[in-house]
Amino acid sequence: MEKQYLEQYHRMMRFYNRMKERCEKQYTISNVFNQISTEKDILNLIQNHIDANDITEEDYDMIYAFFQNCFHLKDWIKADKPYLCHKVEAIFDRDNPDNNVLCMKICADLL
Repeated sequence: MEKQYLEQYHRMMRFYNRMKERCEKQYTISNVFNQISTEKDILNLIQNHIDANDITEEDYDMIYAFFQNCFHLKDWIKADKPYLCHKVEAIFDRDNPDNNVLCMKICADLL
């Protein structure tokens, strides 16, 4: 049987693909990602699009669900591979200077 964390990983990737597909239809995805260098940038970008009414509630829900699935992946990995707990937590730690995984920092800020 496949590891449970892989099920969550595949779920997260399905949400990523849905979010990417939606964004590519409505926005120039490269322009959006070029504006992002920190976790605060994405939060501001999302808020600006909400304020300007160019992001729908459905779009926001899709973005939120993607990051929520990213965040929960850590719990699934920790449950399946307890010996990785410290390393997994470090990836989501906003205050860790070695953490350069922007997506995971965003997860910690959003949730």
